Amino acid sequence: MHLSCASSNIIVVIYIFVSQELHRELLRQPLKARNLSGDAFKFLFVRHPIGRLVSAYTNKYLDHKEEGFVKDLEKFSRSRGVAEADLLNFKHFVDFVLQESRQGKISYGSLHWMPYTNLCEICDTHYDMIGKLETFDADVAYLGELFPHMGRFFAESTKRNAAKGPSKATEKFLDELTADQRQGLCDIYEWDLRMFNYTCY
Repeated sequence: MHLSCASSNIIVVIYIFVSQELHRELLRQPLKARNLSGDAFKFLFVRHPIGRLVSAYTNKYLDHKEEGFVKDLEKFSRSRGVAEADLLNFKHFVDFVLQESRQGKISYGSLHWMPYTNLCEICDTHYDMIGKLETFDADVAYLGELFPHMGRFFAESTKRNAAKGPSKATEKFLDELTADQRQGLCDIYEWDLRMFNYTCY
């Protein structure tokens, strides 16, 4: 995940690398875009919330099996009598996320799937621009026009991060879910979907 903000004189890009200490600190003291100075150019990049959820799962639980993430999901799955071999299955991960949302809980990995409307103070902050991962190249090119002195950075960013459409792998994960699980995800991401003009599936 990365959060970005910029003023008329300088662009600050914060790349958030995973560590237990950093996760705890971010949960205690979230970035407050509304606290930036009045002349700051505030922008935010979003992506489809379901795609973001699947991306977090594949990266944190399958590709890297990061301890802080795995520990919470294993504990949740065991409490529900799930077999050891299935503790990290996607359907159990979705149940974990749904329960966390419905009960207002925050876990180690919540920053990676918490709705933007909860995480980024969408309703309390005037963002000068909201870009999308799905249109990343065009949106970054626009930022390059606004801040030409950062043109090299933006050019390199588009080369590294050109957005792609929904993958077959994402669709495969979604096929594992029940109708209730799919509806549950639509419900918790309702305002993200509405505000950023996405359809749920």
